[in-house]
Amino acid sequence: MDFFRRLKKIKDLPPAFVLQVLLDRMTFQFVQVRRFYLMAYSSIPDVRGLRGPGLIRNGEPTDIGAMAMLDTLERQEIFRQRFGAGDHCAVAVAGSRIIGYEWFTSKRFHEEQRYLYPLSVPDDAIYAYDAFILPEFRISGVWVRFKKHLAEQMRELGRQRIITLIDSHNALSLKTHVRFGFTVYKSVLFVRVGGKRFFLERDGASPGIRSDLRQPRGRLLRGPGFPGNGTRGGRTR
Repeated sequence: MDFFRRLKKIKDLPPAFVLQVLLDRMTFQFVQVRRFYLMAYSSIPDVRGLRGPGLIRNGEPTDIGAMAMLDTLERQEIFRQRFGAGDHCAVAVAGSRIIGYEWFTSKRFHEEQRYLYPLSVPDDAIYAYDAFILPEFRISGVWVRFKKHLAEQMRELGRQRIITLIDSHNALSLKTHVRFGFTVYKSVLFVRVGGKRFFLERDGASPGIRSDLRQPRGRLLRGPGFPGNGTRGGRTR
């Protein structure tokens, strides 16, 4: 019975994720396969009636230590490099404690850190990436507050769209983005063999997105800005 339960769990997982797990075990990560989606929200979010804890402010280099402690201290140098390169950061604060962060950039070119994917940011867009929120605050509306803060930055910069990159196996994040109003405008299959990297792109969502969007265990994020909650406007993750 245990074997069949495990088999059913595997059957329900996205195929690209299962393939990567098998490759990791068989080839010592010599071969890596991932699929990810570029998603866009085609207006400035209009998020109102926010509830729950957490205030959002601009992040500063002095916040790096507290930000890194949320995830791993090894990221301090990465954060310094991002500030040095002119990228922007927003931090969520509850009391005097930083409980989350999200990065964004308006530069025309951005190299995605995990896959080294070269991303072109349109002149009318802003790229949001690397969001992290402490688990106990992930269903409290903090993520939506980040989007309200980002809307203010977009108005200052004269930008009209948000773009972001989501891994195919991150079903919860995919669902959250879709429910908020993001749409997939490009699917990318990433293949690494040894030191060689390949990106196979196609416009729109890949046929595999239906399996990637399967309901994961646990609750979906809910809050102002999602359809069906009585809030006008915004639809962003």
